[in-house]
Amino acid sequence: MADDSRAIRAGAAARLAEESGDARSALAALVEVASADPASQGLAGRLLDQALLAGDLRRATEAANRMWLAGEQRFDARIVLLVDAMRRADWRAARSFSGDSTARGGVDLSARLVSPVVLGWIDVAQREAAPDRHLARFGRMGDDPTPQWLGAAMLLLAGNADEARARAAALRPVNRTSQHVAGRLAASFAKRGDAATAALLRTSLVTAKAGRELRVQPEAAPIADARQGTALWFAMLGDGFARTPNSSKELALIFARAAHWLDASDSFGQLALAEALVGREQIAAAMELLQRGEGKLPPGNAFALRRAELLAEAGDFKAALAAALPDGAAPVDDPIWLTRFADVARRAGDDAVALQTFDLLLAQTAANREAAGLRAAVLIAKADVLVRQNRWPEARVLLDEAVAVDPDDASTLNYAGYSALERRDNVPEAMARIERAWALDRRNPAITDSLGWAYLLTGDIERAVPLLEQAARGEPGNAVISEHLGDALWKSGRRIEARYAWRVAALDAEPAMAERLAAKLADGLTDATLAP
Repeated sequence: MADDSRAIRAGAAARLAEESGDARSALAALVEVASADPASQGLAGRLLDQALLAGDLRRATEAANRMWLAGEQRFDARIVLLVDAMRRADWRAARSFSGDSTARGGVDLSARLVSPVVLGWIDVAQREAAPDRHLARFGRMGDDPTPQWLGAAMLLLAGNADEARARAAALRPVNRTSQHVAGRLAASFAKRGDAATAALLRTSLVTAKAGRELRVQPEAAPIADARQGTALWFAMLGDGFARTPNSSKELALIFARAAHWLDASDSFGQLALAEALVGREQIAAAMELLQRGEGKLPPGNAFALRRAELLAEAGDFKAALAAALPDGAAPVDDPIWLTRFADVARRAGDDAVALQTFDLLLAQTAANREAAGLRAAVLIAKADVLVRQNRWPEARVLLDEAVAVDPDDASTLNYAGYSALERRDNVPEAMARIERAWALDRRNPAITDSLGWAYLLTGDIERAVPLLEQAARGEPGNAVISEHLGDALWKSGRRIEARYAWRVAALDAEPAMAERLAAKLADGLTDATLAP
């Protein structure tokens, strides 16, 4: 008979820890529940969830086995059991957990992503011929060469160096995933004494124009075996899910954690896991992992930069700047790194450092036509700092250049137009830019708000109200949009609705806005309390 009182106490502790995001404490409490009441409903699934968050492979494997034997063949359990089998070199078991989508009707996207690559690497481990044959099951992937790059890596480890070399020489690393595989493949050729092929692949990486990685990433390591090959693929999947808006944060963690369990030394896997942990609000765990990953890498490395961004998001701006660029270190000569570092400095309120960094970026992009989008973004970011310093004439020059550099970018047009509108500077031009931005991106609540506000300021209430209502529906918690809507509703005679919109705005208002809203709620809208 279960120890009811013990199980109840442990269950309550587990719930509290789960709700607070304390994965380690939750896992410990759930283990206590399992000891007191092994038959507790849904316990194995909860154990697996917390073990994945906490990074406890032993507990995760125990929970996954329990679920599998009970017929609850959840995808995360499959991946954990696959990892366990590969770590034990039990390739037969690994094959059974490979997520063969053909046998399941091909309806599981995750399984389709897993099975072809995993089966290929298992074939490599078992010295099967043509391990790359499974990759044909990816089906149509457009122009993405990643499966072909993976095939070359499998062939090399399977002992078919000539075919691997020929295939790799015919490919180009055109996106983030193919560049990761190409870098690892170059290191693998180098380890085997083929310096010429390694140099060729590294040259192709340098000249790749799309999705180039930060040069401050740790140097790619060779793929030594099937486990590392599988880990690389899982890390790329985890990284992809973590970076894609509105994607599954659970899948990001499952894949990234599996990658780390298979190859804890891989830097890319560490970064992917950190990002997945951030997505699950495990910030402390992510920070710990990033700090460990820095190791003996030079200042400004990818681990330090990501840690700096997280510190900035937490409001510790002094520590953020110190993490990104320690005393005496020089900025890293990489546009992506400089962009991210400048944002850290801007958020930290260190305008001098931010402006200096923006100037470095502008110098780098001055003669690069392919960097028009980046240059426009930098011009906007620098203008934002100048606006905050009340240096509008200088900011205006930068905004005009940004529009000239990237005239069809909705965000650039909107920012330039709205900034001028706030200062009532050349209102017709500001209106034209906002209207153009809205024509390019009608579903963007911020741009819709800008256009509605522009119409309100120019006296066109009839067109202002429906646009501001649309913007409020798109971002119902945005205080600026709610205030704009309230002002427009008041001017249109809908004063009860106006007060409601102002109350919504007051829920998340900055001090100056809160004071203005309080006056409007007390006395109604006046020229003095109109939103700026």
